[in-house]
Amino acid sequence: MKEAKHIELSQKEVYTQLQELLSQSQSQATAYQTYVRNLMTRAMYKGDVDVSEIPSRPTPDFSVPYCVVQPADVSGADGSTQTMTTEWIGEKAVRFQWFFNDGGGTDFRPIADGATYTGTDTAELTINNLSATSEGNYFCRAFSRFGNADSNTANAAVV
Repeated sequence: MKEAKHIELSQKEVYTQLQELLSQSQSQATAYQTYVRNLMTRAMYKGDVDVSEIPSRPTPDFSVPYCVVQPADVSGADGSTQTMTTEWIGEKAVRFQWFFNDGGGTDFRPIADGATYTGTDTAELTINNLSATSEGNYFCRAFSRFGNADSNTANAAVV
């Protein structure tokens, strides 16, 4: 019961912040509302987010893309299909690019759609034929007119 009260108070705080932002900037208020909605949904349905993670105000420049759902590690049998998903807030991203590193060193290279990958220029990457050559680390970069941002790194492995 105490947790429900905590969520209710957070929703009131969010509402107050949205009203203040609406008087200043519609786009900032919309971005903040989307961010809060995503966190609240995860908190209520997946249980993996503490409601206290909701900031009382958005970051100073909420126009730069910000990854709110990071890609998760994936694993599967040789030849299986695996998907990594990200979700972003802020200024609508103009484009996305996924990067790959086979685990040797720190250099990541951009990847392109083809037999192995689809969605390399979207927020969701599909590895069509997981194999030893596609094992490694991946991250997504979102670009907007205000700048770019990177997701965390996720690993793909054949098991």
